[in-house]
Amino acid sequence: MEEEELGQGWLCTVHEAWKPVQLKTGTWGRKYVAIKRYRDNVSPNQPTWESLRDEATIGTAVDHPNLLRVQEVIETDRGPHLVMELLDGVTLDRLTTDGRHLVPLMPPLALEIIYQVALGLHSLHTLEIDGKPVFPVHRDVKPHNAFLTRDGRVVLFDYGICHFTGMKLQDLPNQVYGSCHYMSPEQALGLVDITHMTDQYGLATMLYQLIAGRYAYEGCAQNILYDVVNPEKSPPLDLIEQRCPQVVPILRRCWQNNPKMRYPNMRWLARALWQARRTYQSINNLAVVRPALTGWTLPSSTPTRRVATAPMPTAHE
Repeated sequence: MEEEELGQGWLCTVHEAWKPVQLKTGTWGRKYVAIKRYRDNVSPNQPTWESLRDEATIGTAVDHPNLLRVQEVIETDRGPHLVMELLDGVTLDRLTTDGRHLVPLMPPLALEIIYQVALGLHSLHTLEIDGKPVFPVHRDVKPHNAFLTRDGRVVLFDYGICHFTGMKLQDLPNQVYGSCHYMSPEQALGLVDITHMTDQYGLATMLYQLIAGRYAYEGCAQNILYDVVNPEKSPPLDLIEQRCPQVVPILRRCWQNNPKMRYPNMRWLARALWQARRTYQSINNLAVVRPALTGWTLPSSTPTRRVATAPMPTAHE
């Protein structure tokens, strides 16, 4: 039974729902889940109709604590309904804003967040279905699609434009897929033949945003995409050098226009993030430990599970 809308995009909506479950005591209780389905105005005749079925293919196959798994797929005359874990926490885009502008986080916290996303992406990139690799590429790595739970787990979700072998909805030539602030040059150029290294670009841009408190590129979408594909353009790194110089070589490598010049895979990038965090902590006389991504609470009067009232420590504290 659906109860409330948690969020929506141009194609789908996500609702909180519950289903009856039998408890160990023999009595019946409620299990709360999230259900993703097409919006009511989406027609089965639209070319994008198969996108949710592709998302179900990836979502039911993933198995990693930093990836959101689709628990069940319910087929209806309105297309598939994806039943997922109902996460209790906040999306990273809410965590890094005070309602008016972006707020930078302390570097160890930002590095731990991105480290967890990198682990999830490595699992996604090496995914096999029926014993065969399908080479998924998320293509939409951004704060809006990463969730921080109350217990400090970062979960990447939304496989709606994930590119993989065997996908039903084929990409159109010269069509741009992704979000302009986090696109790689190959995405911005509309190239069809992309690899897992594409996600490194978006993840590095997320890291930049969490530490600098601003987007890597500013302006309208057209200007941003022009800057992304221009090899002579690069985001300003002065704020990063001031707050966490250990991150600068990571960003430069992930932002290489040639994907082959980036890290070989996400595991290599995760190791670099781990080392950067430890070095920063050591130089700044901090305990060299993984920071706890907890310490914030949700408002008791707010029904949604996607709003935080007390953000994590920022770079100004």
